[in-house]
Amino acid sequence: LFVQKNGSGIDVALNETTQQSAFDRIFIQCSDLMDLQETEVNTLNVTDELKVCQATCLQVFSTILTNSPLCEKKCLLGLCQLISYRHIPLDLVFKMLNLACRALSYPDVRTYVEYQLPYLVHNWLNEGVVNSSVQQFPFQLLNFTCVEQFIRAHQDLIVTETLINKMKLDEVARILKLVGVDLHPGLLSALPHILIYILPLFAADCAKQTLVEPVSHKLLKKATDCYEILKLELSDKEINESVVENLEAIIMRVLNCLYLDNNEFSGSLLSFEPNPPCYNGQIVRTTLDYLAQNFIVENKEKTTLINVLVKSPVSQTPSLTHSN
Repeated sequence: LFVQKNGSGIDVALNETTQQSAFDRIFIQCSDLMDLQETEVNTLNVTDELKVCQATCLQVFSTILTNSPLCEKKCLLGLCQLISYRHIPLDLVFKMLNLACRALSYPDVRTYVEYQLPYLVHNWLNEGVVNSSVQQFPFQLLNFTCVEQFIRAHQDLIVTETLINKMKLDEVARILKLVGVDLHPGLLSALPHILIYILPLFAADCAKQTLVEPVSHKLLKKATDCYEILKLELSDKEINESVVENLEAIIMRVLNCLYLDNNEFSGSLLSFEPNPPCYNGQIVRTTLDYLAQNFIVENKEKTTLINVLVKSPVSQTPSLTHSN
């Protein structure tokens, strides 16, 4: 799938742009086909035709999921859209995904979808991609029977992505209200996750003169705006204390955001899309240095990343205020 013969007659994967473009066309055709079938209400065999259409689309998606790592995440997101907006029966979806999971070495559908969930939720809420709501997400793929179960199980992720993508506290409050959680404690709980979208960009801006590729003004502005929105509900003291208490976890999350593009080393045109957020090695190192420099150890010795990792953070004083 998505390959061409090279000079030696060997199948070689097409580059990322070509594969993504091909998938976009396939998705539009599948979606349009569903529209066509749904509107032909006067056709006597419309039910049979719709079933054939659904089976065909699922077979296409299964082939892409299992044969194109570059399009895998995008394909799963597209499948979520077809479930929610084209009403493909879940029993057929599970049958297809079970086969795909077996081919991809996942134990079950829930484990597979959970692994991809940060990407799925981020793009589901992103106004530049799907721009939908948490309530519309096909949480049934995770074996939940209602949206409340979904939110409770993944509250910090959902709060983080809602804030980052919608940039409105009332949107977050509405989500939390569904599970009986107030806005203030809900934000505090998710804060270590939210800061992973903010801290690296602040750190990169502080060290912009040393970066090969400075972060874009758009990303920095979004991080700054998000931080200002947080401060409408949380005090500086609460934010700083959360960083101190969760410093080790924040460092681990920053390390987990490291994304080394294949192009950097091999010149390959294939670059697999990671779960968001993701940062290159320079930004990750800069963020770790930023954390070390702004969390002073108790005996006032020169702060290094090792100090931050091995010292108890109880007496450390963070400085998150961004300065240009």
